[in-house]
Formats: sequence, C-alpha cells, structure tokens
Amino acid sequence: MNKDKNSNEAPNFKSTVLAEHFFLYLPHKVTVTYPSSDDKIIKAFLSGISDNWQYIETTYKRKKNGCNGDLISFFDGKNRGHECYIENVKLMLVPLSKLKNINSIFFQKMNCDIQNQIEINEVAIGYRHYSDISFRSISLALKNHLDIFNLIPQELAVSL
Repeated sequence: MNKDKNSNEAPNFKSTVLAEHFFLYLPHKVTVTYPSSDDKIIKAFLSGISDNWQYIETTYKRKKNGCNGDLISFFDGKNRGHECYIENVKLMLVPLSKLKNINSIFFQKMNCDIQNQIEINEVAIGYRHYSDISFRSISLALKNHLDIFNLIPQELAVSL
C-alpha cells in the first residue's frame, strides 16, 4: 500500500491491528523479525512507535554508524536501511499451546500466582477469552511475550 507519508489517510486495517499490538508489547522488549533487502531475516527489539504512528523503530543497526535503528513505515514500506512493509514485521511470541498444561515449566518461569496461572491457562485451552481475565494476567502475558491475542494463527506473529 503506497501512501504519501504526510498523508492524512489512515493505514490499512491490518497495519492498524499490528500497530495496536506493537504498542501493547512495546514496554516489554519484545523481539520482532522482518526481511532485509537481501532476503535475510532480521531479528531486533521493538524500541518505539513514532508520535504520529507512522513508523515503528527497531534496535537493528543501533550501534553502527550512529544509526538510531530501522524505522519501518505503516504507510509506504520504506525505512532507512531497506524496503520493508509493516505487514512483514512479526512479533516473536510464545504460543499459547505451551501453556495448555497448568503444570507447564513456562508457568514456573513466569513466577505468577495460581489465579493468574489459571486465567492464562483457561485462555490457552479456549475456555475463556483474554477480555475476561484480570488486568494482572494480561500484564503478565504481555511481559512474558505470550501470544494472548492469538496473533500467531493469524500470521501476525511468529512462534519463539
């Protein structure tokens, strides 16, 4: 989707959905992947979203040549290093399938209380929707990079 980056038009629906999820995971140092111009896969931390919601920023190349990192546009697919459309940027998340067992080692690594374990497990097994669980459970899911919004099956994220 080619749009003038100064355009007042909103990004497409998929880009808007991605922006909302990028924003939610942003404080938790989530890793993203995206293709480079030579078809290599870049892995970097999501480090910011511009004030006007036109770009996401990653840490890729941050320490090289004084570069702040890649800026990837929600509009025109251009960034400093190479072309990449926002639809090709994927969050790297833990699939809920790893949390279908309440005794999962992953729950132990999360260090959460039993109520949060039960709520997240019930989302993982499909018994509950994420909108029906506590704020604390959602916060723990985001902090631990869990695919609480089911983005992996929608191909909006990739599995860790």
